[in-house]
Amino acid sequence: MTIWSHSSQNGSIAFADNDSNFRGAIQYLHNGDHLRFLAAGNEGLRINDDNIEVGAKTGTAYAAFRTHNSRGMEWNLNAINSPQGHSSGISGWVFLGHDYGANPYPVRTFKIATPEGGNGVIGTRVYQVWHDGDSNYDYGGLWEIRINQWNNSARFESVSIRCVNGKRDDMCVRAYNNSNGIMIRPGTIWGSVYLRLAGYDSSQGYRGSSHCAVANNGALAIYNGQGTDSGSVPTSGSPVDVFPFDGHGGSYTGGRDIENSNWFAG
Repeated sequence: MTIWSHSSQNGSIAFADNDSNFRGAIQYLHNGDHLRFLAAGNEGLRINDDNIEVGAKTGTAYAAFRTHNSRGMEWNLNAINSPQGHSSGISGWVFLGHDYGANPYPVRTFKIATPEGGNGVIGTRVYQVWHDGDSNYDYGGLWEIRINQWNNSARFESVSIRCVNGKRDDMCVRAYNNSNGIMIRPGTIWGSVYLRLAGYDSSQGYRGSSHCAVANNGALAIYNGQGTDSGSVPTSGSPVDVFPFDGHGGSYTGGRDIENSNWFAG
């Protein structure tokens, strides 16, 4: 059976009831080449030419997939599980850029977050940073960064960083006490830097592209010591480098109280 429609229109198999002509449907949108499946009047699944989009139920966003391993055993994969039903932006990895600029290859500094004001943004967000280290055992690794935000658009309240694996001094946070926000800087070059939003609490579930590198699908800005890319690394805002261990430079302990200019165990 073939359902013919004009290239700018849709072809549908619809399931109606007393309340709706499209209570359920299978529909192909020729303008855009999408195959949609509707249930209870809502789109639950969309198949594109290169990906599958799964809709969310009211109050809890999730997507469940089933697959089999090479031995035929079935696994149930919960691909997305957003706490409290928020539009969290918890995501896959976003490529920030290579860890070096153009010749003479200065180390880059990536802006990943900027503060925003209002009671609606109070809370904490957690990022994970991956530095691939160019497959060198002595460099690279995984770090977790926790940022606390109060209703102050001028600065964040605090930030901490911990090393999950890898060489702990190969990544640091550069914390500013102004709207420059939070940046990260690897200690080595010849690799790539990736970022993902890994968690949140309170009202930090989703940040717009002007405040979050993940939502921006890339760094908010990229700086280096040569003044190329987005220019030289900003010096306003009393920047402090925070490393994920004690004793680096004397008082670094993994956590920075930006509001009160103090250190704490991160």
